[in-house]
Amino acid sequence: MENLHHSRAGGFSLISKSRKLAASLQGGLWFALCVLLALSTPPAYSAAPATEKPPAQPTAPPSATPAQPSTPGSAATPVQVSAQGKKLLTLIEPIQREIQGKFDDLNARIAAMEVDAKVTSLRDSISGLSDSMKDSFSGVDGKISELRDNLNKLGQDTRGNTKSIEELKAKLEETAIRVYEHLLKGMERSAQLDKLTTRLDDLDALLSSRRPPPKASESANGPNDAKAKQTDDGKASGKNKPEAEESPKPASAAPVLRLPQQDFAPVGLLLATLLSYAAALGFGLLESARLERWALAPAGIRNLLVCTLTFLAYFTAGYWVMYGEFAATATTAYQDNGWREMFPLFQVGLAMVAGMAVATVLSDRLSMGAYLYMAAILAILVYPLFGHWAWASRGLVLGKGWLESLGFADFAGATVIHSVAAWFALAWAWRFPVTHADDGAAGGKEGDSPAGNPAHASLAVFVLWLAWLGLVTGQQEDDTRQTVALIVNTSLAMATAVLAAFIQELRSKRDDAAGEGLSHRLAYGAVSGLVAVSAAANGVTALEAVAIGLVAGLLQPLASKLLVTRVVKQDRQAADLIAALGFSGIWGSLCVGLLGTEGNFALPSLAQTGVQALGVAVAFAFALTSGLAAAFAWQWLSKLRTAKSIQPD
Repeated sequence: MENLHHSRAGGFSLISKSRKLAASLQGGLWFALCVLLALSTPPAYSAAPATEKPPAQPTAPPSATPAQPSTPGSAATPVQVSAQGKKLLTLIEPIQREIQGKFDDLNARIAAMEVDAKVTSLRDSISGLSDSMKDSFSGVDGKISELRDNLNKLGQDTRGNTKSIEELKAKLEETAIRVYEHLLKGMERSAQLDKLTTRLDDLDALLSSRRPPPKASESANGPNDAKAKQTDDGKASGKNKPEAEESPKPASAAPVLRLPQQDFAPVGLLLATLLSYAAALGFGLLESARLERWALAPAGIRNLLVCTLTFLAYFTAGYWVMYGEFAATATTAYQDNGWREMFPLFQVGLAMVAGMAVATVLSDRLSMGAYLYMAAILAILVYPLFGHWAWASRGLVLGKGWLESLGFADFAGATVIHSVAAWFALAWAWRFPVTHADDGAAGGKEGDSPAGNPAHASLAVFVLWLAWLGLVTGQQEDDTRQTVALIVNTSLAMATAVLAAFIQELRSKRDDAAGEGLSHRLAYGAVSGLVAVSAAANGVTALEAVAIGLVAGLLQPLASKLLVTRVVKQDRQAADLIAALGFSGIWGSLCVGLLGTEGNFALPSLAQTGVQALGVAVAFAFALTSGLAAAFAWQWLSKLRTAKSIQPD
């Protein structure tokens, strides 16, 4: 800063000295000019008075100009410059102009120097300010760097603590699962002990009732007193009263034989499992209702192979994908013939329902290899993966899936089983469309005919009705308190859906409203009611179950018409069954939030409805994408196999 002040003072002193020098030069020049003029000017003469005769004027040189006479009262005569003075003035004028120009240039330079000095002063001020600001900012940068280092260190410590907490959380969860398993085993052992105790009590009562009545002496004095009297030395034998004199007490009535209290959960789950296996028969009958006679045998063989392959694939791999443990291990883990050992077999029945639903939708349009490939993909990957997202907590090994954690609820598989199967089959039906009209035109390869076996459709309804009772009641696991309510809700929804489909058929005024086509449409209406009530059968009242079935019965024909005209053209059977399984499954899943609240038709839960809509959308996207991927893969494999088969040896 001191150098800045010194440089600024030096600049101003230089400018002032330059100004003084210029002023001195200018004054000197003017002084020299005046001296030269004085030296070159002749003496002046005064004017004469008016009364006197002026003296004769001297003869002027030829080059001089004659003087003008002055009048009385006028000023003095102006100074006359001689020729030598004029010549001198002529010489001085260029010098004066040159000096004046240099003087002006000097003034301009002095002004520029002043501006430069000010600019330099301002630049120096700015430079000093910049230096001071740089010093200040360098200190702030150091503090910021130190703060950044501290934050990075704190973040590393936090991440380390978070990782440790996550590891501890995982260990706690694993420990909690193990403790829960041991508690379940302990509870089951306790229940078994209670059963054994009850059975022993009943057996003891039964044996007591069959024992001979005690003697009078034993009944009066007790067996121990009689024995003591008999072992006495006989000293008091005479003192004792004879046995005949003692009045015996009346014999008590024989105890009533009670049946031992049994745990009916394993028996109920076994019955539900057997009924769920009958769903495959119901779908087979539903398919045969639209097949011609020559197509029945191939369809039966295909359905048998699909069911067996689905059973094996899901039992060996699909159950592990869905619940995290192998089915063979789960069926022998407890060794008490309880419901837990029956649970894997029941789940296999649900997988068979999904496989048969897809095979029925794609009736008689693919090769046998395509059906087996499709059943394996569905049983190992598609159904178990979505089931894991929605039902993983029903097993003992894994926790809740991500959809179940959000609150998605599907009691008996309206979305998990039936909608997933419907959308998976829709992808295959779109990729492999039928090549014949829906009226069973002659010459078509497929055996689909609306006038096939209408009696089979009615029989299929009864079989599916019974099978659905097993599918719904089996979801209770070990809690059988809602069995009657589940049967009532399922039956009401199915019956209402059938009546709704019948009324809609009467209003449509079709030509076959009382013929073969009516039985098919009523059967699909029954399936739509059964599927719709599956999601909320445990959370709705009887009246709400009727409403669910009514809407499902009206929705199925509309959805089928939309599919026939837009997606699966000329394929009435696929459209009818996809509508009954897929769209009715959507409606039933939404009813969990709309009608699943407490009371008859209470205010719906919008939050739960939103979660249900999310689950439905995920099921649609996942199953449809998986079906398309599987269909394209099979088509590529078929082309590859065909190309290899036609190559020359």
